[in-house]
Amino acid sequence: MLVAALLHGGLLFWYVSHPAPLPFSAAAPLPMIAMELSAPPSPVVNQPIAPPQPPKPIVPPKPDKPKVKPKPKPKPSERLVKQVEERKTLESEPMAPTVPAAAAPQALNHNVLAAPRNDTYVPADSNAAYLNNPKPEYPMLARQRHWQGTVLLRVYVGADGKALQVNLQRSSNHDTLDESALDAVKQWRFVPAKRGDTPEPCWVTVPIVFELD
Repeated sequence: MLVAALLHGGLLFWYVSHPAPLPFSAAAPLPMIAMELSAPPSPVVNQPIAPPQPPKPIVPPKPDKPKVKPKPKPKPSERLVKQVEERKTLESEPMAPTVPAAAAPQALNHNVLAAPRNDTYVPADSNAAYLNNPKPEYPMLARQRHWQGTVLLRVYVGADGKALQVNLQRSSNHDTLDESALDAVKQWRFVPAKRGDTPEPCWVTVPIVFELD
């Protein structure tokens, strides 16, 4: 009895210390991954695009030339025919001699008796020394520096012989000589220009010479 009890106790101890093995189960199969290998795409070749052709110009149809109708010849009008007939009749009739009017000889005699008009033009005399005009004063500064020269003045002589306007036409290159000539000629008197017997204003050129002895 003791042996049987020891055997039961040993079996129980062994059972307790050695647990029952887990039931064996087959490993679940791993999922399959499908892989598809494909070749790389071929490169795209750009083909040249042909440029669009320009449209052909549209040639407008040539218009038909209008037919020129011949102009009808103008018929001579009745007025023209009458003028031609009247001219023929006038040429056929003898022309009567014309008698000069009585006023014509009177006009002729009037022209013969008219006195001829004197339109001779005589310009003004630029040499006014004969009218006792005073000479321009020789400036003292010009004498000391021995300045000499000729001054040309443009003078507008009135019908009364007075110098209405005096302008410097050409300088002597010395202001003192130019001013002396201008001041003197403004006081001068001239013989005016004449057309026939009538005095007229006109322009004259007057030279003034400054010269040391």
